[in-house]
Amino acid sequence: MMHVRGDRSSYDAWESGAAGWNYDSLLPFLKRSERAAGRDPIYRGLDGPLTVAPAPNTAPIWEACFDAAVQAGHAPNEDTNGAIAEGTSWHEFNVVNGVRQSAADAYLTHIASRPNLTIVTDARYDVQPAQSRVRVTLDLTLTNRLRDTTT
Repeated sequence: MMHVRGDRSSYDAWESGAAGWNYDSLLPFLKRSERAAGRDPIYRGLDGPLTVAPAPNTAPIWEACFDAAVQAGHAPNEDTNGAIAEGTSWHEFNVVNGVRQSAADAYLTHIASRPNLTIVTDARYDVQPAQSRVRVTLDLTLTNRLRDTTT
C-alpha cells in the first residue's frame, strides 16, 4: 500500500548495466503512472491512473515519532517521492476510499470491457529461450489447455 519510488541514485546505478535506464529517462514514466494531487509537477504526476496520497490522519504516537526523528537531526521532507528522497516524511499510500488500489484497479478496471482486450487470471506461463532475437515463444496454460503464442 505504500508508494515509495526510491532514490534517484538507485535508478542512475541501473545504467551501468542497462543503457538509458536512469532517473531522468524513467521520470516521465513514473510521472505518467501516478496521480499525486498537490505535489510538484516537475517530479510528480498529477493525472495518472494510480492515486497516491499521504494518509488522511495519524495517531499521536506517530506524530511523536516524526517529531523525535526531526529532533534527532533528520531533515523533514515534504515529499520523499519528489526532488529528494532523503529525510523524515509521511509516506504516501495508494489507497482510494479506504481500500488499496491495485495495479488492476488503476489500469484495467475501467477498460476491461474493451472488445480487443482479454484479461486472463490464474494463468501460468513459461518463456522458452529464443533461437533468434526476433522470436519469443510463450507457453500459456489456461484451464488445463496449452496455447502457443509466438510474437
